[in-house]
Amino acid sequence: MNATVQMPKSVSPTWLRFKDAFRRHPTAIFGGVVLLLMILIAIFAPWLASADPQATVPSLRLKPPSEASLFGTDMLGRDVYSRVLHGSRISLAVGLAVAALSTGLGLAICRSIVEAHGGTIVATASDLGGVRIAVSLPLASTSGP
Repeated sequence: MNATVQMPKSVSPTWLRFKDAFRRHPTAIFGGVVLLLMILIAIFAPWLASADPQATVPSLRLKPPSEASLFGTDMLGRDVYSRVLHGSRISLAVGLAVAALSTGLGLAICRSIVEAHGGTIVATASDLGGVRIAVSLPLASTSGP
């Protein structure tokens, strides 16, 4: 008699942490999905656009939305939908650059404040890709000088 034993499926600890994070912070996960969608739209903008965003057609000035132009046309006859898609690339690049620069500047300011008071900073990468920062400041002396 051949009896096969089924082993239980192994579940990745990272996947379990992701599910736990989703359960605790669904709006953060939703924001990540929206950001990913925006990045994909920016990457595929040339293929999603219905017309050249810079092409002017004066005869099509201020046309309402239609099948040919999903968002209508502007004062110069340019397709607004195509301009929005291509503009998302610039907006996303500016937003990500500002987020990176402000994070770096904030960490630099935090570091200088902590080190000025004689403390230390320890940064460790977490399993979910984030960074945890522990700040250690010496306790102020409560006794007199």
